[in-house]
Amino acid sequence: MFGKQDKMDVRCSSETEANRVSKNGHKEGKESKGSEGNISTSFLKDQQGTFSASAATEGCNKSKSSSADPDYCRRILVRDAKGSIREIILPKGLDLDRPKRTRTSFTAEQLYRLEMEFQRCQYVVGRERTELARQLNLSETQVKVWFQNRRTKQKKDQGKDSELRSVVSETAATCSVLRLLEQGRLLS
Repeated sequence: MFGKQDKMDVRCSSETEANRVSKNGHKEGKESKGSEGNISTSFLKDQQGTFSASAATEGCNKSKSSSADPDYCRRILVRDAKGSIREIILPKGLDLDRPKRTRTSFTAEQLYRLEMEFQRCQYVVGRERTELARQLNLSETQVKVWFQNRRTKQKKDQGKDSELRSVVSETAATCSVLRLLEQGRLLS
């Protein structure tokens, strides 16, 4: 699944638009209008409505009995790696053509400075954030998101630490009870 870069055919069921889209939603190029490959029309009709992408399409799914979808719905045909064709109903607001934002790579110097600021203060706002972003040659949004992620990481680590302390204290208590039992000091 992760080793191979296979593509998924995605075709809109309306004849006005047909885009080829990879698995991650990037637009690959235009296909000719109404192109359905070597799949029979009857097969495609049998597949209608068999797969819904998410709960966000609930309103779209309710309209299956009518011949036309609401304005906010978009139907696309998807061919998975095994060659199966499914129709997916998605909200039109979902922008499949927009490229995915690339992950920000911070330099060692930027990370060092961000960590130092985090140790000083876990919340950087206003002028401090603007100035820090300017000094590090980052956007304010990048600084804001880094601090959000760092607070989340700290909270997660603290949860693991408290869980570990709890297990250690339970183990210590159990060992103490066992020692007392061995010494015959515990009353029955």
